[in-house]
Amino acid sequence: MRASEDSQSLGVTWIAFDKRTHGFTLSIPQWRPDWRNIFFSNTPYELVPNG
Repeated sequence: MRASEDSQSLGVTWIAFDKRTHGFTLSIPQWRPDWRNIFFSNTPYELVPNG
């Protein structure tokens, strides 16, 4: 696991949290819709497509 942090965001591998907008950016390979995605349901997030 790799983590990084600066004044704008905090990131752990494929997930980055924007402190300014309080939203997540997910860069997860081969993301598929699934009922378990409700983990993020009450938090704004953006999905970055593969590639």
